[in-house]
Amino acid sequence: MPYNTVGLIGKAAHEGAHVSLNALADYLRAKQCTILVEESVAQEMDGDDFTVCDLVSIGKQADLAVVVGGDGNML
Repeated sequence: MPYNTVGLIGKAAHEGAHVSLNALADYLRAKQCTILVEESVAQEMDGDDFTVCDLVSIGKQADLAVVVGGDGNML
């Protein structure tokens, strides 16, 4: 995978986004990527093998950022 560090960003307290973000995290774990999770959704994530970051830190550190909208769609 060309992206080693991936940031996950989404709408907090939204079930559709929660499900999508956890599915993405599972995929990224299987690919042995470093996962950065935006602080507002970190408590909703399964597992603890990710780094909690603010948006600025994700922008500086991530090779790719995936944003999941309120309806669960990826942007």
